[in-house]
Amino acid sequence: MININLTHYWKLMKKLCVGCGACIGICPKEAISPTEIKGYASINIDTSKCIQCGLCVKFCPIISYLNTPEPLKNQNPNIKIFTGHATETETRYYGASGGTVTALLTYLLEESEVDGVLVAKAHGKKATPQLVTNVKDLKDTQGSIYFPTFSLKLIRQLRSIEGSYAVVGLPCQIDTLKKLIEIKFLPENRIKYFLGLRCYHVNAPWYLTYMINKMLKLPVDNVYQVTARRYGWPGKVLVKTRKGNYVIPHFYDRKTGIGLWNPLALLHLTAQLGCLLCTNHENINADITFGDAWIPKIVKKDKIGSSLIITRTKRGTELIRKAESTGRIAVNTLNREKRYYQSNEELKSFNKTLRMLIKEGTAKTIRQQNIANIFALIPHLAFTSTLRQTLLKIIPPKILMTATSTYIKLISTTSHS
Repeated sequence: MININLTHYWKLMKKLCVGCGACIGICPKEAISPTEIKGYASINIDTSKCIQCGLCVKFCPIISYLNTPEPLKNQNPNIKIFTGHATETETRYYGASGGTVTALLTYLLEESEVDGVLVAKAHGKKATPQLVTNVKDLKDTQGSIYFPTFSLKLIRQLRSIEGSYAVVGLPCQIDTLKKLIEIKFLPENRIKYFLGLRCYHVNAPWYLTYMINKMLKLPVDNVYQVTARRYGWPGKVLVKTRKGNYVIPHFYDRKTGIGLWNPLALLHLTAQLGCLLCTNHENINADITFGDAWIPKIVKKDKIGSSLIITRTKRGTELIRKAESTGRIAVNTLNREKRYYQSNEELKSFNKTLRMLIKEGTAKTIRQQNIANIFALIPHLAFTSTLRQTLLKIIPPKILMTATSTYIKLISTTSHS
């Protein structure tokens, strides 16, 4: 008989899945596999194989975030902040933000500091994780993928092989790996470098279908590949068909009605629901955190790409300096006291309200949360229901984007009044 408590958490894991892959990689019976449920990345659990060890629940980062009352706070005194980019023009251009991560991984492999690196690459219309051991294969993994990668399904492989590795991961993935090392599920020296990506959410698979169908007006079956975001700053995604390539620019274009970061994404309506529970968007447990350099003087002039680089450990800072000294990257030091990242305050409201809704129910949430927080969460509940399919089908993209922009302004006004 299956443990009732496990069944409860499995339901939450399926609904709140962010596609990190941890449960798949740590299950001793390989009873868990990735799937999609109503347009969202999720998991399938074969209960006939399950031995009720509970590892999947214990190390699910979203269950952890759900039970964490306050956002994580970083008190690390070793933080240093830089902007930077790969010195090799091709590497810089084909990266999402200056190719810094690829340049560092290239350095680590060429100098034999690690035996391999865990990364993800765009493959067909999805993303796939892989352990790369040579620079040639590393080039294929450049760019940012804004959809679930299930990278930690390779934990079992990381555990069984020899050597030391670097991991490029989202906050939920880095947090989980750190916990697995703490309990010695993974050898302490197996992962030498944790290279973290800043992340406010990953998009649900339905969103890619929406962009192809509604924005580009293409049948999904005609598409054989969707690239990562790359090709300079601010970059773009190429949608490839037998008849030619189509472009989804990184920023939304009001004239064409096409863009990856449009009002739907900015309001996090395209997100995996569990991402709204995350308390670690800045990836504070990594050795180094990377993201777009949202600094006016860089954004206005840069056409190739630059990274915001935050080193959080002595090891991370040393890696940046070594890569700089060997000519792989160019960096500039920034004033640590300034704020070089988006605060995303609205996510904190979503986080608090959604956590209460899941744990305490609708009635208590309505009684205890202010009207602005509840009002802001309504579209998310609508988009995770069957109502989403109807809305996306009957409302043209441009009109939907305009309506969403108006809503963003409205909730912003409400929350500050």
